Amino acid sequence: TGAIKAGAASVWSAVKEAFKFETLTIQFSVLMGSLTKAKARMKELADFAAQTPFSMEDAVVASRQLHVFSDGALGATGSLRLVGDAAAAMGADMKEVSFWVGRAYSMIKGGQPFGEAAMRLQELGIITPQVRSKMEELQASGAANIEVWNVLASRLSEFKGGMSQMSTTGDGLISTLEDTATAVKKTFGEEFKEVAKGAISGLIEWLNKLIEDGSIKKWASNTLDLLYKVAGA
Repeated sequence: TGAIKAGAASVWSAVKEAFKFETLTIQFSVLMGSLTKAKARMKELADFAAQTPFSMEDAVVASRQLHVFSDGALGATGSLRLVGDAAAAMGADMKEVSFWVGRAYSMIKGGQPFGEAAMRLQELGIITPQVRSKMEELQASGAANIEVWNVLASRLSEFKGGMSQMSTTGDGLISTLEDTATAVKKTFGEEFKEVAKGAISGLIEWLNKLIEDGSIKKWASNTLDLLYKVAGA
């Protein structure tokens, strides 16, 4: 019995991982307007996470933030590497870096002040005061938005290789191992996903019937009567 319970728990854990991956894919399909594109993006992110010191969750959140802030211009592997290398080199949270880089992109593209995003990136050590000043001077002089962005992109590219170096550390190897284990669970769970969906739907239907036919209320009443008897005793 113990072996069966352990086996069932392992399978259920794998199924939940497959469900999580499915949910993320659907979310990306809404953002990207295509399930095919979403599946391709999720594969990119899985490969990215497996080769870097960042988790799949880090990659997914970072990609989603960049995609939303840039209206789809950022978020693929290229921009993720820019952000990831900078975050790894400075020991920063990739999700935080991607948020402020995306925010800066959005402000620059809209011709709006990007001071808050620049300040946060400066505090994280991603950009220097000189880089920030150059960006602000370009915007103030009426330079094209792409010129302002290119200054930030150029600075981010200076951290190239940051993730590769971090991947060889103990923490980086542990992260890679965890991502690989997650990929194994997800792949295993995929085989059980549809069967599990059918079983869950059946369980939901059965529970609704118990509510509708009064069984749940009856069980609750019986339990309450029993508790009164126990309390009286």
